[in-house]
Amino acid sequence: MLKAHAASTNCIPGTTCQASLFWQGKQRTFSYHLPKSYTPHLQYLPLVIALHGTGEMGIDLEKGILQGRFDTLSDQSRIMIAYPDALQGTWNSEKKVSQPDDRGFIRAVILYFRQKYNVDPERIYVLGMSTGGLMTYQLACDSADMVTAIATVAAAMPLSLASTCKPARPIPVLMINGTSDPILPWNSHQFFSVLGGSRSSRLSIPETLEAWRKIDKITSPIFQQPMSNTQYDSTWVWLSVANMPQVVDVVLYTIYNGGHTWPGGQQYLPVEYIGKTSKAFDASIVIWQFFISHRRTPLHNLENRNGR
Repeated sequence: MLKAHAASTNCIPGTTCQASLFWQGKQRTFSYHLPKSYTPHLQYLPLVIALHGTGEMGIDLEKGILQGRFDTLSDQSRIMIAYPDALQGTWNSEKKVSQPDDRGFIRAVILYFRQKYNVDPERIYVLGMSTGGLMTYQLACDSADMVTAIATVAAAMPLSLASTCKPARPIPVLMINGTSDPILPWNSHQFFSVLGGSRSSRLSIPETLEAWRKIDKITSPIFQQPMSNTQYDSTWVWLSVANMPQVVDVVLYTIYNGGHTWPGGQQYLPVEYIGKTSKAFDASIVIWQFFISHRRTPLHNLENRNGR
């Protein structure tokens, strides 16, 4: 059972607000955008949890890399967007005992919004970039009772998690990765820092796609095709899809010549450090369209479908 004391806050619709809660004896913070059309009587809003990369805070992802794009989608589509902050800018994405229980903290943030804003428990989504993506994979594995679907950008499955991941239900997964990512090279098992040096071990991008196909028990082959009208600024996109009809999809957007970046977002560091930010498509829109196409399937429905 989650136990967290939340600091009260009043948020004006159409704005980004700051909030905090106490988790494991520490004050943990997060920001969130309240849709313009929000009223206290509004219920069953979708909730998106957006996780930043190393050395950042949630506001850096929101106003920097994403350039407020998800806030615009929040106002247009009436969704809640929350941006939790890691302690000292680092997520405990591999469940190291000596580090904070970030999984529990994010679950507590989800509970905060379920209680305060009556969000729809069947439409709770998590996205993450870079190490935020690694944390997103952990939540998909351990918190399928709360999380409906996930999306990651410039991330791969941590090696320590790949062999133990057993979600309570199939989890739809959207991956967006660049073939020229110097931080997370396409076929490497190493995750590097901007300044060089390996930070952790992980699956390659193709191995991550195949791992989720197996985790979700998808037996259909992976279908690949070029994404139309996406050749732009020397980058272009291929789409790889594995699905179990009416249940779950595992999708990879391959950004040829793309870097450790958010397509359609900010070139937050020079190309020589992080690679190119593709303008071939808007990752924020693609992720949101993927999310709204999925609702969480009740466990008893899955058991009936499997003949239990």
